[in-house]
Amino acid sequence: MGCFDCHPDRVEEADVVTAYWRNYRLTSSAGRSDRLAADADHWAWEEVRAVALGETPGTDADAIALFVALADAAPDDLALCYLGAGAVEDYLTSGSEPDVNLVDETARRHPGFQTALRCALFDNHLRPADAERLRRFGPPL
Repeated sequence: MGCFDCHPDRVEEADVVTAYWRNYRLTSSAGRSDRLAADADHWAWEEVRAVALGETPGTDADAIALFVALADAAPDDLALCYLGAGAVEDYLTSGSEPDVNLVDETARRHPGFQTALRCALFDNHLRPADAERLRRFGPPL
């Protein structure tokens, strides 16, 4: 169960994932009309960021489940780095205590999430042992 399943007044997780990557694609487009159209899906980026920062109801497991869903739907490795340098990094550095055990376990099971994790800069925000543990997946990309 993801964070979106618990709140019937919220949009479905699949809709967030679709709109997040559509916003990413349109925002990175060379076409001005595409970049302007990206505004229609900016809400999804805001929703993902709010989940990453712990500003919405839900657990660490809910946030990680959303990141995995996003990683699974990412169009390429550059998009995975966008996810890592954005939402995953926000989750790890927001000031609250992230669930490093869950992040570690998830990175071992989900290669896309592992790539996103490698793009997050968190080393100075976690305990040194936790940062080292999560960096064992490889240096920052």
